[in-house]
Amino acid sequence: MITKWEVTVSKGKKMPGGQEMELYLIKKIVEFNEGGVDVFVHEVKVRFSECDGLGHVNNAKYYTYMEEAREDIFRLFNPSLRLETWNLIIVSTRCDYLHQVGYAEILKVYTWIGRMGKSSFDVEHAIANERGEWVARGQGVMIGYDYNAQKSEPVPGEIARVLAEHREAPVGAPDLRSWASR
Repeated sequence: MITKWEVTVSKGKKMPGGQEMELYLIKKIVEFNEGGVDVFVHEVKVRFSECDGLGHVNNAKYYTYMEEAREDIFRLFNPSLRLETWNLIIVSTRCDYLHQVGYAEILKVYTWIGRMGKSSFDVEHAIANERGEWVARGQGVMIGYDYNAQKSEPVPGEIARVLAEHREAPVGAPDLRSWASR
């Protein structure tokens, strides 16, 4: 496994209102799988409070793990993570639960980009435990969004190019389940 930090600065971009900004494209913790595929990786240690009365992680907590793992993508759009300049909205999420997870387990949330449109894209997640078993598979649909105008906006070209570098799933990641035929 290889990790790296990479920062690219673009100057001269205009924000709504005309002020100039510097855009910092940050790739933080990039893991290279077999074949050179890079994905974002976020590590989580399961807290006692995240487990329910049945002794395993409550289903809603997986969405929190995936949200935390999206921070690297949030920083591509909004390096400061300031809400005043926030320009993304999540419009759909889903999670398939594959294996139970218990207190104090260490999980890795692998994140990559699936489908890409003009203003929307799919953020794919696969969660593995310390034994390398896939415990969950999730997806979120995100949209570039102008909160002042209350409408979607295209993903900027520079950001789309960076997202496109993260299009392949990690080796062995499960597909999302299809429930249409059940």
